[in-house]
Amino acid sequence: MQVVGDVLSDRGLRRELNEDAYAYAPELDLFLVADGMGGHAAGEVASRTAADTITAKLQELLADDDLTPFRDADGKPCVGARRLVIAVECANDLIFRNAAANPSQRGMGTTVAALHFADGFANLCHVGDSRIYRIRNGGIERLTEDHAIAANVLSRALGAQPMVEASWRVEPVRPGECFVLCTDGVHGQVRDAEMLEIVERNGDDFRAACAEL
Repeated sequence: MQVVGDVLSDRGLRRELNEDAYAYAPELDLFLVADGMGGHAAGEVASRTAADTITAKLQELLADDDLTPFRDADGKPCVGARRLVIAVECANDLIFRNAAANPSQRGMGTTVAALHFADGFANLCHVGDSRIYRIRNGGIERLTEDHAIAANVLSRALGAQPMVEASWRVEPVRPGECFVLCTDGVHGQVRDAEMLEIVERNGDDFRAACAEL
């Protein structure tokens, strides 16, 4: 299975700081986005910490062949999802401890949406309202449910509590389908139908699709 893609982050017109971060690790078939929160650039620290920690921890876990897998609803083992959730939990722990130890970073946190391809499957994990969409056969489907009680009011975020409950799922990958990861800066402004049209119109030019979104 060959995985290709591209990434882009832009401050936009509404914010003075870009508190988003991303990771794109082709050697791990890993993509993620994170949307930080917290004053005085602390949100930027939280999102960057999440991206770096998840990438490093996943790389470490890929060498662990004895990891006990999750089981899906049909009882099938999901070791890829287990790796991703552990990496997200490690990021939560580090962000929480850093915030507690540094007064200037108190209250910082971040969302995350991560996608890791392995053995013909897409392993998804998210916390907060960053989203993952799948585009195939001329349609678009949101694969994540926002952890929010109202618009811009999150019920879960990395760094908010010592422990975090990350949502995960595993999907078989079909040739030619496309996944879109984005923060609320995109999905809050671009309707699903518009996202589908932009991605399909740009075809394999993922950089152009990112720029247009």
